[in-house]
Amino acid sequence: MNHIAAETCLRPEKHYIADMNFIYRQAKITGDTTSIGISLTSLSREYQKLGVFLAALKYARRAVAILSKNAGSAPFHYALVHRCHVFCQLQSFAEAKLDAELAVCCSFEDVHAELALIRAEFPILDNALKLTPTKNSKSEVFPSSSITERIGESRAGRMTRLEQRLIQLVGERSRTKADLARELYGNRLSASVIENRLGNLLSRIRAKHPGLIAYVEGRYCLSEAPFLDGDDKLGSAS
Repeated sequence: MNHIAAETCLRPEKHYIADMNFIYRQAKITGDTTSIGISLTSLSREYQKLGVFLAALKYARRAVAILSKNAGSAPFHYALVHRCHVFCQLQSFAEAKLDAELAVCCSFEDVHAELALIRAEFPILDNALKLTPTKNSKSEVFPSSSITERIGESRAGRMTRLEQRLIQLVGERSRTKADLARELYGNRLSASVIENRLGNLLSRIRAKHPGLIAYVEGRYCLSEAPFLDGDDKLGSAS
């Protein structure tokens, strides 16, 4: 996982969804809850960077649930503050405040730095973050590069629910046009209407994230090849 973390810091403009899915599945094989939770937080972060907040929240919730088995750890508190940020981006401020109130009581510098950034972006959290934190200790689990990455992160155009769902679908595995039509629209509409709507949906996503979606051998997928080698990287954390 460390070399992928280093790669994401060096090239934050890239996405690593397939890699994080692969790491998550490998962690599940070992049964190590900390590795599983960290990989889910990282996968959530990749979706967050694309503006796919619904998928980001799905994996952030899983990460917090798994890491709560070691609630005093840095990975647990980092997962909390990450989920807090996603909640804020979804305008779910009541849930965000609950995460902030819990995370601010920890002793990890990086977590407090993340909270400060979220507070600056979403002042509504001020009341939650004015609690007196415990004495800081340096966390060596999550490097400060993740903090600077959030500072310089560009804000992509707001993604609709259908746009987010399509990106999540092709992020899990490659899909045919028929797969996407069935998952997104069911059998409620005629084939011609679905064809038109799916085409417009893909055009909107490509306008917001040029080059993100590729069409290869009759299947839609995320365009960038995974950083990791190996054939098992094509699964998903669904």
